[in-house]
Parts: sequence; structure tokens; C-alpha cells
Amino acid sequence: MKTRCYCSTSPAWKYYGERGIHVCDEWRRDFVAFRDWSFTHGYADTLELDRIDANGNYEPANCRWATRFEQMSNTRKRCDAKTSRFKGVSWCSNARQWRVQIQHHNRHFHIGLFHDETEAARAYDEAASRVYGEFAHLNFERSLSF
Repeated sequence: MKTRCYCSTSPAWKYYGERGIHVCDEWRRDFVAFRDWSFTHGYADTLELDRIDANGNYEPANCRWATRFEQMSNTRKRCDAKTSRFKGVSWCSNARQWRVQIQHHNRHFHIGLFHDETEAARAYDEAASRVYGEFAHLNFERSLSF
């Protein structure tokens, strides 16, 4: 956690420290504080530390313990996905519509085709909320309708 945020020679630096992600002062200075928080918030050897907001810092209000599968469900849009500004949405040139897909257990599932990119992103969010629950990384703020 500290290495990826503060060591510019770390391979993960460009995804964390370079993007401005930091570790809160309490955890950065005091391992015991981090350890105590961990034990009172569900730590287990089989879990990984997950940031609830993938663009937020490592701090008590933004972290939780999650399985690898849950954590991978909470990823931001890939920077190499150039066809849409939304996660889970891509342009289908054959149909000339926006295609929505979601990945679950290493399989891709087709959600549908949409004329409007934003409508497609909302369809992705609805599917992601059903599949991943609180670990879903959505394109828009959570809504009570999901």
C-alpha cells in the first residue's frame, strides 16, 4: 500500500501515487493503528484491502476487506478502453449501437444494444449492481432504484 503510493520506482506507482492516491497519515505513520482497524473491520488472511472509491485514498472511511473476486468487481474503467467514456460500454460498429457487456467469473455476458451511450451506461450500472452488489464500480452515483 505504501510502496505503490510513495515509491516512484514501484511498477504500481503510475496507478496510485502518480494519480494522487495516498495513505492517511494515521496508517502511514502507525502500523498498529492500521492493524487495529483491520482486526475490527473483518480482516482475514484470505481477504485483500479494497478501496470503496477506486479514486480515493487509503483511509478508514474508504477501505474494507474483500475477496479477490469482490475487489476486482470494484475496478475503474480501463484506460485503454477508448470506444466509450463509460465502463462496460463499447461501440458495436456492425449494429451501429452501443453494446453493454459485463464480466462475471471470467465470462462476458451481453446485456444489450442501445442507441444512446448514457442509456447503455445506466443499463451497465443496473446489471453491475445486481451482480456485484456493494462492490460494483458504477458509471453514475448509486440510486435507490437499483
